[in-house]
Amino acid sequence: MLNGIPAIGATDARFAAAQRLRANERDSSFTLPHAVSGPPPEVLAALDGAARVHRELHSHGLSVSFDVQPEGDVRVSVLDATGNVVRDLAPAHALELLGAHGAVERLTL
Repeated sequence: MLNGIPAIGATDARFAAAQRLRANERDSSFTLPHAVSGPPPEVLAALDGAARVHRELHSHGLSVSFDVQPEGDVRVSVLDATGNVVRDLAPAHALELLGAHGAVERLTL
């Protein structure tokens, strides 16, 4: 090494490696295995249903809270506009009610 300049052999090896890397990058291209067309229709229908229930609850000043407890259980609560619990529900019962039409009346009974 002369004044911080590496020996020619070392430089040639790094230069050759950099050239191979660039050639590989040029030759490779990213492609998806198939076209992504969006969520399945049943997922979109479920999202529409959830949005409908959310709008219905919101129009009555209500919301639903799903809280995971330290032991792993899920607590489902119907809350009013100020955050007070109107009713606690078993998770399976809450999901059944939230999937039904007229959910607000059933959630507050």
